[in-house]
Amino acid sequence: MLIHEIIENRPEPLHTTSTVSEAVAAMQVAGLRYYPIVSEQYSDVFVGQASLDDIQNYTPDGQSEVEKGAGYGLVIRSSMHVLEAAHIMLSNKRNSLPVVAPDGMYVGILSKPQLIESITRLLNLGDPGTLIMVELKPRDFMLSDIIRIIESEGARILTLTVQSPDAINENYRISVKLNLDDLSRVGSALRRYGYLISIESAAELSDDELSDKADAFMRFLDI
Repeated sequence: MLIHEIIENRPEPLHTTSTVSEAVAAMQVAGLRYYPIVSEQYSDVFVGQASLDDIQNYTPDGQSEVEKGAGYGLVIRSSMHVLEAAHIMLSNKRNSLPVVAPDGMYVGILSKPQLIESITRLLNLGDPGTLIMVELKPRDFMLSDIIRIIESEGARILTLTVQSPDAINENYRISVKLNLDDLSRVGSALRRYGYLISIESAAELSDDELSDKADAFMRFLDI
């Protein structure tokens, strides 16, 4: 899933000749601390972004042009995958970032809630299914065998994620969402081959739980 496929939020950008007062007002209405600036001469060509903190400190005069207190800053490219965008946003502790096309045109604003919603769809978290989590020691890590065993039992994989070993867990954790209501055959098959099953769940997830899981996954991307 690419950013240009999901971007919907496109607040009217500032221009290089917009004033600090206009920038502050626009950011307050949109609830954003960073706001896109486009060229006055070449409409919609992205030239930078205003930071609420920076422009208020740099230009106490509200009639000063906002461009004087702004820089290009961090952006999301419209051709990026949503997981790459999530990593950038989280690692820089940003709740929103402007989106720019390959030709330099302003596309819109990507917000954290919008990103969470996209990851929820990407991982099929809202679709019915069951979850099984397999743990593997690093020396035994091989996804192809696990996939082969699961599919040999007639299951279809809806989502597969891998959590690497860390200070708490010494094993790889492979979480697989399947289209089955009953995981007994898949679980038994994996155990026959010596795999450790740490979770087998058939519970439906509420909307709040879906959001929590997507948010937790985004935090995981930043580890």
